[in-house]
Amino acid sequence: MSDNSIQGTELRALITKRSPRFGGVKLTSCVVNTNGSWNHYLSRFIFLPESDDSNYDKLHVYPKIQFRETRITLEQFWSILERIETKGELAVPGLPSVATGNTVSRYPGIRELYQSGERSFGLDWPAQVYATIPRNNMQVSLQNDHLVAIDQPLYDSPQRALKDVFGFETGHISLIGTVLFVVPNYIAKINGILIGPRKIELGVVIGKETHYSDLLAKVYVESGDATEQKDVEVTGPSIQAQLGLDADHCLAYLFSRNGNEILDYRQFGISWSIFSNDITFETTPENLEQLIARGESKQVEFKAAMPKRWEEFAETVVAMSNGDGGTILLGVDDNGSVVGVEDSKITDSIHEVIRNYCEPSIEPMIDVQMVRGKRVAAVQIAKGEKRPYVLKGRGAYVRFGATDRIASRDEIIELVSRPPGGFGFA
Repeated sequence: MSDNSIQGTELRALITKRSPRFGGVKLTSCVVNTNGSWNHYLSRFIFLPESDDSNYDKLHVYPKIQFRETRITLEQFWSILERIETKGELAVPGLPSVATGNTVSRYPGIRELYQSGERSFGLDWPAQVYATIPRNNMQVSLQNDHLVAIDQPLYDSPQRALKDVFGFETGHISLIGTVLFVVPNYIAKINGILIGPRKIELGVVIGKETHYSDLLAKVYVESGDATEQKDVEVTGPSIQAQLGLDADHCLAYLFSRNGNEILDYRQFGISWSIFSNDITFETTPENLEQLIARGESKQVEFKAAMPKRWEEFAETVVAMSNGDGGTILLGVDDNGSVVGVEDSKITDSIHEVIRNYCEPSIEPMIDVQMVRGKRVAAVQIAKGEKRPYVLKGRGAYVRFGATDRIASRDEIIELVSRPPGGFGFA
């Protein structure tokens, strides 16, 4: 039996195992008319929790593209899957039947678990993701034109409509032509992490018929060459691991004691971007001292004060949003000396600059701390969800080492295709 056949069997077994917690399936699909025939562009099945009784029902019909969002039963899903695997055909209620790949594999083939909160597929709960492999002869493209019909929503482009209907960025080339099967695990999930001095707090959400005592959290941290590991008993919706180190890097995993099953995880590093936007930091003076000691980098920028030319500050905000996020420290000069900021309304000033000079809108996290007796504003910039971001009237910027520069054409194309992320504390 081939690996792909085995993975198709895995998908069926996983759905069957988790089906007692499922209340139905949300099916979202898009087909495109090319040279007079309808072709498959993208579809997604998400298995819903029992508590979700929403009536998903959308049908958007345009001359060259159609979208469908509907709720189906598990029995209907099995029938659709059988048709995909045996005939290479996808039949979505309300849409033309279209040819599709009939080989199922893990998506993207090496990752077995997608963490809750991950935005690649609009996930609220941790999930395994499988996908059909598009046939080699499937050539489907979208015309970059307005979607206009008198009885349908108006969109400026198919890409905008796709994001609205699917709830995540669909432009990545590896998604085109695939059928996604998103199989969440509704036992429990991590719901936010707070990193503070020598401690980590985890939020935990449990599903129906799950007890906190059924769970165990494991934490691994690094600080320089030193490491520490802790098992943390889950006693309620918020748990805390007291550490002997200030974490530079951390792994946090949530387990089910029943079957030793991995339920969810988070990973972060102080020196690189944060991929989940539910990870936050207590911006303590100690944390800021660590950043200052490391110096400027792709994800850390020092500014002695708000520049007289506000565009200079906005350039860095835009560049970090187009990259992996980062932190701007206002009140620290290029040499790492803390000079402090005197503006008592610095938070308002930062928001005003970003609002006036950056688009699409960017929402930073701002915290003012006393460092060496002087006020320093730590401005955390998220890895953007609506890239490319631009400086109004100037264009898109990217980080190059510890500096900002105008993005090249190829870099802009890459920004459009990369998946979104969350906040970064560099």
